[in-house]
Amino acid sequence: MRQHAKDNPVARPRSRRPSALTVQAALVAASGLLLVMPRAEGPFLVVPLLPGQSGQAPAWVTETGGRLIGPARIPGALVVTGDRAALASAALGHGALITHAPLWACGGPVQRR
Repeated sequence: MRQHAKDNPVARPRSRRPSALTVQAALVAASGLLLVMPRAEGPFLVVPLLPGQSGQAPAWVTETGGRLIGPARIPGALVVTGDRAALASAALGHGALITHAPLWACGGPVQRR
């Protein structure tokens, strides 16, 4: 028969503090988010997540005050500039994701060493 902690005087109560592994996992996740989190303004990568949505992106980007820079190396994605808050809310409504625009994802040639 199992004994409950309150019935067993030797049992230790569970700590309410997070474990070291939980804290480390949270730090890794937060640093990963900082890598893809775009600045408030600047170049962004608009990546459609739903099939058939890439053709609609230029319209909602310009309607929200964004400016099209050109296609990205990722199929269906666009490089745009504008206000992150406006673009993010529009992207969410149109099934797209915005991230910062890394140089490797932009349309220019990639130089390898």
